[in-house]
Amino acid sequence: MLNTASRFELRAATAAVCLVLFSASIATAVELKLQRRDAEAGKGRVCVVMDSGGVDIAGTQNDLRFDSTCAGLEQANCVAAKQHGKPLHGSLPTNEPSTFRSLVFALDNVDPMTDGEVYCCDFTIKGEGDGCCQVEMTRVGISDPQGVALDATVKEDRVCLLGEGKAEAVEVDFQQPSPEPQEPASSSSWLWVAIIAAAVLGILFFALRRAG
Repeated sequence: MLNTASRFELRAATAAVCLVLFSASIATAVELKLQRRDAEAGKGRVCVVMDSGGVDIAGTQNDLRFDSTCAGLEQANCVAAKQHGKPLHGSLPTNEPSTFRSLVFALDNVDPMTDGEVYCCDFTIKGEGDGCCQVEMTRVGISDPQGVALDATVKEDRVCLLGEGKAEAVEVDFQQPSPEPQEPASSSSWLWVAIIAAAVLGILFFALRRAG
């Protein structure tokens, strides 16, 4: 039979396993989506919006890919939302045309971000294009105040700058080279889960040996 110490270690190991499984489940609770906002004539405003689902998020990153045949964008026309207090670090990479790359993060402010708008960009409408003039959100990443990378569910990743319809999941020529294959974003977040699970199993094995 298990003695008192062994029972305690076994319960602690079981609780740790439950904690690991719970941590893995909340990793996908955060939602990011792309939304179009009202804008002045000749402009198209797009905002990245976050629903944290109760998870503490300290920073986000993503790319916005747009159709440059009908829309243009200047870096200064992308602005961080005021309510979360984080600066927007953005750029238009020269090696990836038609792409705005963003990082919303502050080294001196790792407080959890509030839900709602993360940042917005005002595009200049240059023509009708295909009647939609699609903007797509890609390369999404988020992190908690400890710097741990978490998974995010992208609920709505495309919007039309023109018309009233919603952008469909169709292939659009963004006039940029195809990205190189990358590892899934979830691999880093699952690595620490596997490490903790291995440690928990070691504790459980030790407890059972002592009980024997």
